[in-house]
Amino acid sequence: MAYQAVSNGRILSLPTFLWNSSTYLTHMIHFRSTGGQLLTMIGFDVKYNTKYYADAYMPPLATFYQQRQKKLGNYPYVDIFLNVKLKRFRFFLTFEHVNSDWIGKDYFTALHYPMNKRYIKFGMSWTFYD
Repeated sequence: MAYQAVSNGRILSLPTFLWNSSTYLTHMIHFRSTGGQLLTMIGFDVKYNTKYYADAYMPPLATFYQQRQKKLGNYPYVDIFLNVKLKRFRFFLTFEHVNSDWIGKDYFTALHYPMNKRYIKFGMSWTFYD
């Protein structure tokens, strides 16, 4: 959690409070027959900030600029994840923005640029020896 105050909000606009939390459980599963160990991690991430005049984006110039049309924020962004590791093999599964459309559709990263709707992301990596 972070608190930040700006002496002149017309020069730099920042949210007053930011909160970024990751909560998870880890568990090691032992396989007697193979002697293997499976490390699992399951949890969720929550991101939140208070309302503020977030910068707007201008695509032709590829730059951000200050705007005073609309305050953005005051919206929690929740992700659920599962990570699995077995020796050199790793796998992850993430369900991002679980709360999309639950509280309304006022979730933006910049003015007129909404955050992604809920989606599932997965991947794996396998490290080989040289």
